[in-house]
This record gives sequence, structure tokens and C-alpha cells, in this order.
Amino acid sequence: MNCCDPFIVLELVNQERRERNIPPLELDQRLMDVIQFQVDYCADNNTLTHSNPAGSLGDRFSMFNYQFRSSGENLAEGYGRDEEIRVVKSWMNSPGHRANILNGSYKHMGVGFKNSFWGQAFGSLLNNGPAIPVSTSIPVPITPDTPDTPDTSSNSHTIKYTTTTTRYTFSYSQ
Repeated sequence: MNCCDPFIVLELVNQERRERNIPPLELDQRLMDVIQFQVDYCADNNTLTHSNPAGSLGDRFSMFNYQFRSSGENLAEGYGRDEEIRVVKSWMNSPGHRANILNGSYKHMGVGFKNSFWGQAFGSLLNNGPAIPVSTSIPVPITPDTPDTPDTSSNSHTIKYTTTTTRYTFSYSQ
């Protein structure tokens, strides 16, 4: 994952679900891997597609040991990094994507991003089991590249943060 925060996408999706009294989703590491696999394929081949030589969506869920009862996938192209709000709004304005986001049978979600390709995987387990957790998204300050006080001469200040999940590191500046 190049740069996006799945916890922001999760919060935006759950906000839409809450407004309609639909139970919230949880991020699941297996679904993070499923959708990143598909987004990587799309970006590497510069095409937005739900198809993959590795098999169907169900095959890909099985590849990452997510034994699903229900499954879905949203993809988008043309959004840059850190555009979580825009891409979720776009999905909500598309009937098929909106239906996935608001599907009450889904319990878990994964988020993927590479270049300008975004994706969401949705699912619920056969045994109604719990999600495999993804690490917290609370920014952890690392050594700043600039002083801790803003540089008033140029009106700029950057502090770099990093957030690490089980497999991915998200870096962004504030």
C-alpha cells in the first residue's frame, strides 16, 4: 500500500452505515491482503478490473484464508493518495458500490491502494468468526525533519508520522 489510511476509509464507511442503522464494519487483515492483491494487479496492468488470473473474487478470498459466507468488492481509479473522502463519496454516488458499502450482511472490510487505484473488499465469515485485527491508526511521531516549532519565516512546518499495520506502513505529513 503506497499511501492511504484504511482507518479513515473505515470511519467514513461506518458513518454512512450508522446514519442508516446498519452495524459497523471492522477491518480484517485477510481482506486487506485480498484487496491489496487485486489493486496491485490493477495498478501493475494499468487497468481497472474485477478479473484476475489468480481466479474469481471467491478464489482470492480463499487464497488468503477468508472462508466467506458473503463477499463483495469495490474498485476505483483516478484518485490520488490521501483522497479517502473523495473515493468514498464516489463509491456512495454509484448504486452498485453504495450497495456493497451499505450491505448489512458484511461484517468485515479491507482497503487497498496503489498509484491511482483504490479498492475495498467486504465479507462475512462462514462461522461468523471475528476479524483478524489490523493495527491502530493512531499516528506515532517519529523524528521530525523540521524543528518542533513552526518556521515562521516561511510559514511552513512539517512533522512526519508513520503508522504501521501488520503488513503495511502508512506515512503522511501534517
